[in-house]
Amino acid sequence: MKWKMREIVVMAALSVVFAVVYLAFLPVGSLLAGALGPIGWDVVFGIWFIVSIIAAYIIRKPGAAFISETVAAVASCQVV
Repeated sequence: MKWKMREIVVMAALSVVFAVVYLAFLPVGSLLAGALGPIGWDVVFGIWFIVSIIAAYIIRKPGAAFISETVAAVASCQVV
């Protein structure tokens, strides 16, 4: 199964968007962790993992979830 350019662009766009959304939720996770303890970070982790679920649902190619999560990780490291 070959990847089309459109699928690669969609995956990269989703990854970068959700990396920025994750970074926007870090203060919320910090606030929740202060109020609820370590379980407060679970909401933020849910936001982090959603990119792989959405990418796998939209693209439906083997490795789409893994690659999108990797691109999101690299994008979030570059922003910070």
